[in-house]
Order: sequence, then C-alpha cells, then structure tokens
Amino acid sequence: MFSDNLEEGMRSSAVCSVISGEPPITIRWLKDGKSLSQMDAEIQIMSINEFISSLIISNISRYHKGNYTCVASSDVATTNFTAVMAVRAAPVWIVKPADRHAITGQSILFDCQSNGYPQPVTRWKFIRVGQMSGIGGGPAAKGSDAVSILSSPQIHVLENGSLTIRSLEPQFQGLYICDASNGVGRPLETSAKLFVHSVPQMQIMQKQITVRRSAQVQFQCTGAGTAPLTIQWLKNGVPLQTIDRYIVREEYQKTLGAEKSSHIVINNSVRNDSGVFTCVASNQYGSESQDIKVVVQEPPDPPTSLHALEVGARSLVL
Repeated sequence: MFSDNLEEGMRSSAVCSVISGEPPITIRWLKDGKSLSQMDAEIQIMSINEFISSLIISNISRYHKGNYTCVASSDVATTNFTAVMAVRAAPVWIVKPADRHAITGQSILFDCQSNGYPQPVTRWKFIRVGQMSGIGGGPAAKGSDAVSILSSPQIHVLENGSLTIRSLEPQFQGLYICDASNGVGRPLETSAKLFVHSVPQMQIMQKQITVRRSAQVQFQCTGAGTAPLTIQWLKNGVPLQTIDRYIVREEYQKTLGAEKSSHIVINNSVRNDSGVFTCVASNQYGSESQDIKVVVQEPPDPPTSLHALEVGARSLVL
C-alpha cells in the first residue's frame, strides 16, 4: 500500500477497497491499533463510495511511520488489512554530550543519542589537549587532528551511541566529537570537552637528614597536580614559623597540570631545629603529605648542680 522509499516532506496515499460483501459496509482506519484521528492536519480520509476509502498524507514526517489498518465491517462480518509505512528520516539529536570535569581514576559517561530511520550510526573522534583551542591553550583544532575512537576495555561505545571511559588518565583530556549519520539528509556532529584533574602527588629526595650543629641544612619536596597548587610546611604537626635563619623558596612549572617545588634552607643549625618537617601539597581536588626528619647533632651539655654524696680514698659518688 505504501512506497518503500518514503522520506520526510513527501506525499503518500493508500486505498482500501472492499471487493465483496453485502452492504451496508463501513470502513474505518487505525494507526498502530488506535483509531486514526482527524486532528492531524496532514492526514485526510476520503470516502469515495460505500466500498472504497482513501487515506492521504500530504506532508510526511517521521511521526507518521507505523502500521495503518483498514477495517471493513458489515452486519455479518468484519475484516481488515494492515500496511506498514516506513519513513526515512534524517538524524535528530535526542541527547547531546556536555563538557565534563573529572579526577584521574574516575569513570565518566558522554551521553550522545540520536533518532532517525534507518537508526543512525554513531561514531566518536578525539582531539588531544594541545591540538585544540579552549583546552591547554593549544592551537585551533584541524579535522586531520581528530582520531577515531574504537571500543576497548577502557573506552567503550554503548549501543545507544554514548561513550564511557574508565580509570581516567591525564592523556584523556581533550575534545570528544560525536557524529551520527544514516544516509538520509546531512550527518549530525557535536562535541564536548573533557577536563581531567589530578590530586597532588608528592616526591621527596630524603626522608631523614642528620647534620652537626652549625651546619647548613637543605631539603625540598615537589608536588604535581592540577593548578592552582599550594605547598605548606609543618614542623612537628604545626605550621612552620620561619625565623631569620630559615629560607623558604618555591619554584613553579606548568605542564599538562602543574608542578611546584618548595626548598628549605636552615643556616647555622641548632638542636631546636631538629624535628619532623611535613610538606603538604593541596589543590581543590585533594592533598598529600610527606615527612622529612631532621636531626641536628651536638655535644651534650656539661652537667650542672653536682653534689658529692660520698667521698672515698679512691672513689667519689655524686
């Protein structure tokens, strides 16, 4: 009853003819098992005579697809015939992916779904950070920079077209492009950015330093993670109070994330400089700390307030 190559915007019609049976005969139309409403301005039902009825759709849309049934009834019998209308429709978005922020080790979902007939095929591409504008300050992206994404244990394209990434790593930061096509009309394309943030990671060169009194003490720690990154020093669990003999300086380097080093120099060390120095690196996603034990050695103080308790010919008890 309907053409096999219908697309949106076309016209189509179907004719239902009753070739036998005693009148009176009534003819009615159903769509997907429900009475066809005349509320749709694009659909007309015309009764040519008692035995012939025509269905006309003047401007086909994707919503007209379905099963159309002609039901003919008389006083003694009812019969019907069903025809399927398939409407080839260009893809339209159901859900577009949105920009995401996540922490290394987490999993994320880029939801990308489309509808059309035939069902659109969804494909994903990726542009790494540094090859695109808007992330990392790199140059504008070019089409040739995009790499096709294939499903793997870590990156998987779901049946509905959405993309999941497990156990995020910094190199996954970039632009993700979702396109949908089914051979009808123009393909769809949209994109979303993924920002992968890192909690600080600490590194120290020495866990314990031992020096003699008056010697210079030097030690440092390095924290890496998503900027802005701060470093704080504690001594024996409380914030470090710097004095004239203490010199604290920081060095900052921005790579894919951020790296900051903090150096402490103690001049003319004394016994009170001994203790546990804790380096704490923090950003908005977390913190990490490492301890450095400093030991300043010096000769023991001479004894004071001595009293002779017992004096012998060859011995003395104090």
